[in-house]
Amino acid sequence: MLTQTRRHAYLASLILSGTSAEAVENGAAAAAATFRQLKKELRSRVEVLGPVVAPLGKIRGRYRRQILLKSEGRPELHRILTRFRERAALSSVVRLAIDVDPVDML
Repeated sequence: MLTQTRRHAYLASLILSGTSAEAVENGAAAAAATFRQLKKELRSRVEVLGPVVAPLGKIRGRYRRQILLKSEGRPELHRILTRFRERAALSSVVRLAIDVDPVDML
């Protein structure tokens, strides 16, 4: 029996960083919870993966966590990211970088 495989997916990588490991971990958990809530509200099929320690967990004294969003369609990915940016309330000590269609995951 042949199984259907997806040809491609669209990704967005979110890196949260800061000098306090606890603040970054709490911020990443809150961001992931917000994405999951938005997924329900929008009835979206975007997969929320993480948060996890980023591949390079600490760079120049900054702790890093990563969240990946995976979608079959780019419009759906952009819709949830736009809503997240409107709703996100991160601590002022946590920096957020969003990379749509990341070339690498470091």
